[in-house]
Amino acid sequence: AYASSWMKCWHPDVFCAALLNSQPMGFYLPAQILRDARDHGVEIRPVCVNASRWDCTLEPTDVEDRFAVRLGLRMVKGLANDDAAAIIAARANEPFASVDDLWRRAGVPASSLVQLAEADAFLPNLNLACRDALWAIKALRDEPLPLFAAATSREQKTVPEIHEPA
Repeated sequence: AYASSWMKCWHPDVFCAALLNSQPMGFYLPAQILRDARDHGVEIRPVCVNASRWDCTLEPTDVEDRFAVRLGLRMVKGLANDDAAAIIAARANEPFASVDDLWRRAGVPASSLVQLAEADAFLPNLNLACRDALWAIKALRDEPLPLFAAATSREQKTVPEIHEPA
């Protein structure tokens, strides 16, 4: 109890991230932990498809010896660990530019994208609010774009050989 009290007093950012990553604990809800952290001056950053890992993490701030808590993908209700891992792996070399980019590179089901949209995970970097992200998800298509379909069909056609007179 003494160690926990010391951590909460001197390092509320670390304490908050650790408690959130230990959920479900049973007594305090994540919303209560976040409210208490904000009350103690901790900056809370939202879930983001381009920045969040599975667990809540600490990110540097302008305040010396203080960190911001970035909410992890584990905070998105119903998001499978495998889908989160696919998202994290797909953005390793380059952040996602759009919902379509995430869907194509990560290969996660549209239902997972809906869960991310409902958690506003597209808002921080892609500037897509929940409703806009949901519309973008509805517009996703499984079939190739017409331009590429035409190119593929053109490649498959055989061109007859031309015999020139001798």
